[in-house]
Amino acid sequence: MTPEEYRERAEHYRQAKAMAEDHFTRRYLAAMEHSYEVLAESEEAFEKSPKLKDKRG
Repeated sequence: MTPEEYRERAEHYRQAKAMAEDHFTRRYLAAMEHSYEVLAESEEAFEKSPKLKDKRG
């Protein structure tokens, strides 16, 4: 997935979190949102690193 796709998923969870009615669901959705943001940032860093790019499997 691309960083943009990860950010789209994060946005999906952000919007779902805003509509969630209970605390458990909001925390779960916040965790998912955060995870996809971290994945987007990691993918961006990976793409900028020419040394690691050749080792990608």
